[in-house]
Amino acid sequence: MEILESQNKQYGFYGTTVNSGVTGIKREWAAAFRWVASAMPQWSAENIRNFLDSRIGRHLADEALELRGVANVDPARWRSLMYEYAVEAGIVTPGEAKQHLELLRIAAVLEKSQAELRAVTQAISPESNGPSAAYMVLETSVNHLSWIADALKKL
Repeated sequence: MEILESQNKQYGFYGTTVNSGVTGIKREWAAAFRWVASAMPQWSAENIRNFLDSRIGRHLADEALELRGVANVDPARWRSLMYEYAVEAGIVTPGEAKQHLELLRIAAVLEKSQAELRAVTQAISPESNGPSAAYMVLETSVNHLSWIADALKKL
């Protein structure tokens, strides 16, 4: 994905980062751009740039500065704000935003279930003549949950 330049170098993510005294703004901007692209894969480069240039982008910069880099910011905590912005900007309808957030919530539940199943499979010691049928079923279930959760996040 092409990383577009900020159109709001006085405000938003860019302006807040520069005004805080951070050197290497191009590197920080690129990291933030990739961070948003990863969190919101359906967004265009223009959507990402406009988000970072917005008031919410300024708040993202504040948290990134506090945590010493946008890579340390948890995108799951920001998705509601990203969808709020997407509705305001006309990227999605309120109904679509609600639906996407619900799918992400379900993906998080599946990931938790996956972790719990993985703990169970690790507790089952495979027999010396190969894994038991129960172990194989659990391991397959863990993999399926992972695939489903990943697919939901991409919707």
